[in-house]
Amino acid sequence: MLKSVQRITIANGLPLKFLLSRYGKPALEYRGFRFNQRLGSSGGRARWVCVRVAVGCKARIYTFGYIDCKFERTRFGNPVIVVGKYRYNKWSGSKGAQVRWTCVKNQQGCRATITTIDNVIIRTKNYHTHL
Repeated sequence: MLKSVQRITIANGLPLKFLLSRYGKPALEYRGFRFNQRLGSSGGRARWVCVRVAVGCKARIYTFGYIDCKFERTRFGNPVIVVGKYRYNKWSGSKGAQVRWTCVKNQQGCRATITTIDNVIIRTKNYHTHL
């Protein structure tokens, strides 16, 4: 007997949480259920499978261009964005609602940037020249 496939569009504000597994791999939690990222996920697209796949669970989640980020402040009170293991400082030339953020390794030649409007990411250039 075929079961229906439930498609859920996840928008900002729903309980979607990115974390790390106990082995340091990317994991996702949605409504109390945990998912592991499948190998081969790249380019802003990712496929996540339920951790109970070994016992027959067929639940899947697909993310497209979703960026898990945190808006924080430095110890001096300056705003920063943390995306994964990378940090971005607010560019001093940003005025108004549109803000440009540059990688903290900008002085060493890294060209990665993020652009936000009212704290919503609208554009990323996520090509880092460092580890």
